[in-house]
Amino acid sequence: MKFLQVPVIALLCLASPAIASADNDDAIFPRKIDCGASTEPKNCKAHQRLLPLITGGALGGRRASMRSVARYSWEFSNDIFVRDQKLSCAWRMVIVGSPKVRSTTDDQSAFEKTCLALSKSDYAAAEVMARKIALRVFRANAFVLPANN
Repeated sequence: MKFLQVPVIALLCLASPAIASADNDDAIFPRKIDCGASTEPKNCKAHQRLLPLITGGALGGRRASMRSVARYSWEFSNDIFVRDQKLSCAWRMVIVGSPKVRSTTDDQSAFEKTCLALSKSDYAAAEVMARKIALRVFRANAFVLPANN
């Protein structure tokens, strides 16, 4: 039995970088700004400490956490996170387009405000990102892209 453990452990060590890189969530969450450059470093650090809790909820399919990620990507980005309207739009698409998440009229309004102001190429990039997010959150492409009016 001991002879089997060593090769299995070695195999897992070799495969772990590939497994970790296959599940890279950096592209679907807001990027942090250095809080030293912030006008309110204490507030900046507090929000940045909160982000992992929010991302965990978003990956668990919780609507409130998904909304927060979308807001952090766009509305609350000053001095804390890099502003990314495409990322915010992608999360709004997942919220509005998922049959597993009960969206509201506020979600639809936020989608329209965030996404319909994008250029066609940025909207297309947000759609691609939304598909990646849906696959990560729901483990399936379990959502319908909202209509781009």
